[in-house]
Amino acid sequence: MENAVYNAAKEIEIRIKPDDTIAVLNINSSNENLSIQIITWFENYLLETGNVKIVSRQRIETVLGELNFGLSGYISDDSVQSVGKFLGASYILVGEMKIINNVSYLNVQVLETETAMLIYSNSYWINNYEQNGGNTRQRSYRF
Repeated sequence: MENAVYNAAKEIEIRIKPDDTIAVLNINSSNENLSIQIITWFENYLLETGNVKIVSRQRIETVLGELNFGLSGYISDDSVQSVGKFLGASYILVGEMKIINNVSYLNVQVLETETAMLIYSNSYWINNYEQNGGNTRQRSYRF
């Protein structure tokens, strides 16, 4: 799972202009702790590059609370755009984690806050039978 997040972060970083700001807004899953961990990995790996500014999760949670959204629920493109502008972020990262037939799927999208245009979309699957990093594959939809 962590490898999928790392690969996605590296691909996202290439598509974002240097010194732009991204907010990792929502990773929807049936396990809140897993969602928080994936968000943390994204923040860490994106910050590691030094080319991207990250809006802190604490600020995101404050804004979402004020706007009456939840981290674990569905957030529409219009809502994402509004939250991104309010946070001062140029981009918003959202995603979901699904498990189907013992295979985990991590779906990730990045939207531009000004236009709500999708600039990145990718799906990764992780075979849950594998241990220690597992078998990670991706299905790419590059924009």
